[in-house]
Amino acid sequence: MLGAAIVSTLAAFALAPNVTGGLSFAGASLSVSEVNSGAAVSELADRRITSPTPPATGAHAFLYANGPGYARWDPCTPIKFKINSELATPPQEQAAFDAIYEIERQTGLDFAFVGRTNDGYDRTVPDDIDAIIVFGDPVTMPLFGANVLGIGGGTFDPATSRVTTGYVAVNTANLISPAVTATTLQHEIGHLVGLAHVNDPNELMFPQEVGNTGFGPGDEEGLWRLGAAQGCFPPSAFDALRTGPSASDEITVLATTTTAGDAHHHGHHHHGDDHHGHYHSEHDHTALVRTRVD
Repeated sequence: MLGAAIVSTLAAFALAPNVTGGLSFAGASLSVSEVNSGAAVSELADRRITSPTPPATGAHAFLYANGPGYARWDPCTPIKFKINSELATPPQEQAAFDAIYEIERQTGLDFAFVGRTNDGYDRTVPDDIDAIIVFGDPVTMPLFGANVLGIGGGTFDPATSRVTTGYVAVNTANLISPAVTATTLQHEIGHLVGLAHVNDPNELMFPQEVGNTGFGPGDEEGLWRLGAAQGCFPPSAFDALRTGPSASDEITVLATTTTAGDAHHHGHHHHGDDHHGHYHSEHDHTALVRTRVD
């Protein structure tokens, strides 16, 4: 077992080569019909963004804070992910694929869809994948109270500043429109890749829903700084690290999301996961609670 701890960080929102057996996104979002048919999807030739400057600039922050820097995914290793869409409608599942594609477009990261799953309600990522997107509800995920929209985040290795797993869960009970579904998934997957909340209402990572329909200029700069333009990681003992540390070696930070009725009196942080053997540190990165203002 490797000695370094894996740090697990979750935040909330009121919103490469193909992997064997997986589907990577081409020049358009992967569709539910393609997934259902098992059709192969060609690789996006210009996925890895190498521009020396970001496409835009603005307010952004990093969720996986690590000393003076931050952790990020390796853009030269496909991120194998599954979706638990048992409780999702086909349009909601499609919104997840669309959000992943937008993240790919902004970062140059390579997400490879490797199938559907029934896992993830306990907020753990199965060992055979790197990330999971879960459509839950208050029954399957009791942390989803009446006002919670979703959570997102992941784990990283502080020794290498490499993100090791990613997790998103959205509450289908509160996905009240296609627009809310789309922005919730984009925001939460933004957390998964490493964005934190900011105080600029022009950014999708702003901690209130104010009608943004997509990533703002600061979000785009942050995604660029988390993406392929920053280069690949050197070879490492990643596979051993992925399964080595026990749950007690993890640190989890969790924030929940509230709707407009609670926006003014639920501005506190909720720390959880103690029943999974996680603990908390005064050095944790704590995200702001995100609220939806209708």
